Amino acid sequence: MAFYDYKCLKCDHIQEEFHSITLEPEIKCEKCNSLCKRTIPNNMNFILKGDGWAGKEIKQANQRGKKNEIIE
Repeated sequence: MAFYDYKCLKCDHIQEEFHSITLEPEIKCEKCNSLCKRTIPNNMNFILKGDGWAGKEIKQANQRGKKNEIIE
């Protein structure tokens, strides 16, 4: 279960809904009762942790003075 942003196709109101990723519910706007479309928020931040991610390996290489060389 996760939160998703929905934008009204008529009045551009954005609302948040909680549901399973497998569901594609028909969401109505809280303000004007028109249909809403799920949007992808542009403020998504995430961090890749653990071994094997290129970003970590490139950072280690840059710290040693070897730009963009991947350490194995």
